[in-house]
This record gives sequence, C-alpha cells and structure tokens, in this order.
Amino acid sequence: MTGVQLGANWAAVRKTIQKAGQKRTTRVANVTASARVRQSSDPVATPPSVVNAASAAGVVKASSEPIDATPRDVPLTSIVAIDCEMVGVGPSTKRDALARVSIVNFNGDVILDTYVKPQEAITDHRTKFSGIERGALLSAPSFQSVQKVVSDLIKDRTIVGHSVRSDLRALMLTHPRHMIRDTTNKLICPKGPKALRKLCAEHLGVAIQENTHDSVEDARAALALYKMVANKWEKRVMILHRKRKELRSKTGR
Repeated sequence: MTGVQLGANWAAVRKTIQKAGQKRTTRVANVTASARVRQSSDPVATPPSVVNAASAAGVVKASSEPIDATPRDVPLTSIVAIDCEMVGVGPSTKRDALARVSIVNFNGDVILDTYVKPQEAITDHRTKFSGIERGALLSAPSFQSVQKVVSDLIKDRTIVGHSVRSDLRALMLTHPRHMIRDTTNKLICPKGPKALRKLCAEHLGVAIQENTHDSVEDARAALALYKMVANKWEKRVMILHRKRKELRSKTGR
C-alpha cells in the first residue's frame, strides 16, 4: 500500500485544519537513513544489524515540519507508532484532554500529525510539557473527526507507543491486546516502567524532550526502542498466541 486512503473524512479534517492557518512548526525527530527499514510482509524479520542501527544512529532532530491533518503519501505499514499530547481541563486542570496526535509508519515516516480541539474548555495548555501554545487549538479539527481518522489508521495494525494505553484512553479507543507493543514492557523496562526520555538516553544514547514534548519525536523514539527487541518480542507473542490457541482447542472455547 503506497498511500493512505481514508475517504471523505480526511477532506473534512483537512478543511478544518486549513482554516486554522497554522504557522507554528514543531521539532520533529527522525530516524536516520541507516536506521530506516523498508516495509515487507514481515517487517520484524529484519537483519539484527539493521534493527540495532537505531541504537547506533539514534533518533535525530530534523528540519521542522508544519502540523497538518492532511494524510502523507507514505506507506501505511502493518506496524505503526503513535503518541499523543494532552492539555489540562476542569477546575483542577489535572484531567487530560487530547490536543495532538501523531502516527508514524515502520520507517518513521509521518502518516498523521494533527492538533485536536478538546471537547471541554482548556484550563491549562501545559505548554512546557505539551508544546501546545495558547490559541493553537481554536480552529483544530474536532475530537470526533480525529478519533475516526485514527481508528481507521490503526485498525488491524500493530501499534507501538510509550504508555500507549493512556493514549488510547485519551482517544476513547480500544485495540486488541495482542496488537499493542508498549515500550514500558519488561523486555525494555525489566525493573519497571521508566520515562521515555530516560529509556532513549540509556538504550539509544539520544536526548529527547529537551525543551518540550513532541509527539512525532516521541512516536519515533518508541519505535526505535521497539526495534531493538522486535524479534524477541514477536517470538514471545507467537508462542503465547499458540498456547492460547491450544488451550481453546482443549477446552472447546
């Protein structure tokens, strides 16, 4: 699949985002050419030297790109990485509301990077952490529009992310457990969950989130971490799936 075909819903989202006249650009992280992997029918079956290139080459900064809900003309691979940024809502400002969502393919290419207009009034933009400036979301696409687009994109695909279940909750979406690869997993965090920033420093030798969070950068960082252990992870998933299948066969369920 060489392009993203998501029907008329994209047109509605694109029309909304264009009205915003976005001028803000974002820090975007990139996996260098040596670390990029061409999608195949089994993207995990990549030579270890290529998978481990993420550790050597790291997740590096690239030139800024504008945030845009328009689909990118890049392959929609069977494995994608996702990350979201939140703002605070409610009197206490402690409740999270989705403000930006980014999805990259297995090569690290951006499929989707869009702001989202929260369904409630924003009481804290959390700019230091979210990178969301005051006023940036006024003409952003609606939550429902973006939710539909994301749902279509991740359907039947394995998703990678850091604390990705939190992102799914913010999107009010569910996803099959066996198709989630969360980088807080023991394969990457044997002693318990760690911040994505710390994991990148320890395993990739890369500094991220230096000034603020960037959902494209974070999605690519999670993807690079996943690639380090992808072969081992997928083997475990296959073994577990086989055991569950055998158990269902024995119990007749």
